[in-house]
Amino acid sequence: MGVNKAVTGGSKPSVDPLLSKEEWLGELLQRGGIGQWCWRPDSDRFTVTANMSGILGVDFSKESFSLAQFCDALAPQDRAAVSRAIQNARLSASDFRLECRTNEPKTHPNWLEIVGAARHRSGEKLFTVEGILIDISARIEGQIELIEVHDKYQRAISAVGMAVYELDFQSDEYFNTNLDQMEEILGAPYEGSHTQQWRQIKSLGRRFHGELAGLSLKEAIQRYQSGQASVWSSELKYQRPDGQVRWLFDVSMPVKDADGNVSGSFGIVQDITGFKRLSGVIEQVVENTASAHEDYLQRLVVALSASLGVRYAFVGQLQESGDLTVSTVAIAIDGSPAPNLEYALSGTLCEKVWEGDVCFHPSNAQEKCPNNRLLVELGIEAYLGMPLRDSEGQIIGILVVLHTAVIDEQADPVRILQLFGAHAAAALERQRNAEASRFREQFYRTLFGVLAEGILVKDQTGKIEKCNDASQRILRLSEEEILGLDVGSLPVIIFDPNESPPRSYKRLTTEEVCPGGTQSGLVCGLKHGNGDVSYVSINALPMDDVFSSDKKLVVSFSDITAIYEAEEGLKELNQSLESLVSERTRELQIANQELESFAYSVSHDLRQPLRAIDGFARILELDHKDHLQPDGIASIAKIRSASKRMAHLIDDLLRLSRLLSLELHLEPIDITVIAQEVVNSLEVTNPGRNVAVFIEPNLTAVGDSRLISVVLDNLIGNSWKFTSNRKSPAIQVGQREEVFFVQDNGEGFDMKYQDQLFKPFQRLHSPGEFEGSGIGLATVRRIVDRHGGSVWAESSPENGTTVFFTLKKH
Repeated sequence: MGVNKAVTGGSKPSVDPLLSKEEWLGELLQRGGIGQWCWRPDSDRFTVTANMSGILGVDFSKESFSLAQFCDALAPQDRAAVSRAIQNARLSASDFRLECRTNEPKTHPNWLEIVGAARHRSGEKLFTVEGILIDISARIEGQIELIEVHDKYQRAISAVGMAVYELDFQSDEYFNTNLDQMEEILGAPYEGSHTQQWRQIKSLGRRFHGELAGLSLKEAIQRYQSGQASVWSSELKYQRPDGQVRWLFDVSMPVKDADGNVSGSFGIVQDITGFKRLSGVIEQVVENTASAHEDYLQRLVVALSASLGVRYAFVGQLQESGDLTVSTVAIAIDGSPAPNLEYALSGTLCEKVWEGDVCFHPSNAQEKCPNNRLLVELGIEAYLGMPLRDSEGQIIGILVVLHTAVIDEQADPVRILQLFGAHAAAALERQRNAEASRFREQFYRTLFGVLAEGILVKDQTGKIEKCNDASQRILRLSEEEILGLDVGSLPVIIFDPNESPPRSYKRLTTEEVCPGGTQSGLVCGLKHGNGDVSYVSINALPMDDVFSSDKKLVVSFSDITAIYEAEEGLKELNQSLESLVSERTRELQIANQELESFAYSVSHDLRQPLRAIDGFARILELDHKDHLQPDGIASIAKIRSASKRMAHLIDDLLRLSRLLSLELHLEPIDITVIAQEVVNSLEVTNPGRNVAVFIEPNLTAVGDSRLISVVLDNLIGNSWKFTSNRKSPAIQVGQREEVFFVQDNGEGFDMKYQDQLFKPFQRLHSPGEFEGSGIGLATVRRIVDRHGGSVWAESSPENGTTVFFTLKKH
């Protein structure tokens, strides 16, 4: 019998083979989650299998208990029914099947099925009632879920205006049908019979589709119920008992019994009245589109008012001059075109539409906008409006309907308005684009005519097809002499102004003047029929013809004769100036050389007598000192001192002359490093001085390092000299923005003498106070001037001096 095979897999048998058949069956039931029970009525002794505790969630470990105790493990609402069923089975010797719930549904299976029957055991006088207890929670939950899904399905179908039905042909009754929706569609109550309900409906026409197309109602029923047609599909125009005329779509499939005979039908009924109305509207819109004229918008609002059965319909645009007003561009009153009008937007229902919302008030429109006198004067009851948007989503107008009665919402007026609105928006955008196109065309025509530049338009073959007035004036040709020719064939010679030899006037070809692509600033000469010569600057740009696939070339040119001749004159002048500058430069170089020679000669000639004077004074001082009075000795000392100053002065003049004749070598220089070198040299030559010197880091410029060293040597040297009488002398070298400076806390000077400061041989202190020749600052100015900069000083007596200088940027 195969009882040794394991049920759950593995090597051990699932049931002991030595068990009796009855014991073996009980073991299988327990392992399958099915509990067994037995009740002995005579002793009210109730026994269960071991797995019953797990099924009911109650401890049944003791050997026996009463029927009432067993029932206590069940839900309170099910206890009496189960107890009654078990006792009735004993009394009537019958069986029973009952569904019940446990007492603790949160932690244990909720739903159970209890099955029992009376049994008479051999050798015993009394009956026992025995049975099984099965966990059916999963099945019950599935049924509940199925019911919920079916309910959701029925609600969803109803929400879209459909009624799903099952019809039994024999009983002529509906099953599993959302009857509320069926009654809503048909407008007739269901009174227990499919036929009875449909008797209240007046058919105004029916059309079959698919397999039943072209058949009468009788023929279609016969073919469908005989199984010859697999789908019933028809449209029905009908009148409901309340008088409304509607359209209905009915589609179903036959249901067959076990013998294969058609016993019923399963299908869907839907109200398609709105769709039919929209179809009619679409036909009207398509008809209007096919015969579109300039009055398209006018025809559209007339069709809209007829489709919705309203008195007023219009398309409006916003006028933003002054107060916001709406100006209609098309209006229909009582189905006929009417003159356009304007009205203030503020305080109207259209104001909300302009904000981007569809606004629909099927009734009581005046109450929504009580201050709108126009609604009151026209007796408006209903309002429907929508914004019209262009292809970029911008609002360009509104479409509005007004009616003196309630607008029927069943006719789906919003969808109808939106359908017309899509066409109205497209038409309004086309109209605006056409107006803009006409304006642009007029603008460019005007521009073409008034431009001072000549314009030629060439076609694909290179022939000139358009020219403006300026082109005729510049070329000195008439329109007839220009049109139909290519550029190289015009009765004017176009030549290269840089041709060689000059003024040969060799005619350029069309390809050389206008090769066909983009061109900018080509300068050409024109030799006219009377021999005059002028000059033009030519530009060219390819262009696609919007009305064909042709390629055009737009050539523009302007008369630059005056500019060209001025430039040629300027070139000649520049050449003359360059020659003059070269000559002056050569003369200056010669002068500098002569000056240097003169300075050297003068210095040489002056040094000879100075050396003689100093030498004879020295002899007098050494050899005749004893014969001289003290005044004489003092005079000899003054002679020698004056001769030394004169020698220094000659040296400074010679140095200044050489510096001014040096050629500039501009390069990046580090002023910080140069200044530090100057200070180091001063510290070596003046070891006894203790001067606090601060030089800012990273001071850089562009200049001649030799000359800038002379500048810093003079400026820092002056600061070193004029702080010699200070207890705590200090010098700073730095920069403020683009200006360099050397600052000290020395003697200073009165600013009223600043004009004399940078002149040669000018001194603000006597030689007895501070030595010097008066050439240093003059040298600084000459060097800074050669660098394109400037130099100046700020000072006051006893408060030090700051000398500023700049160098030209390179």
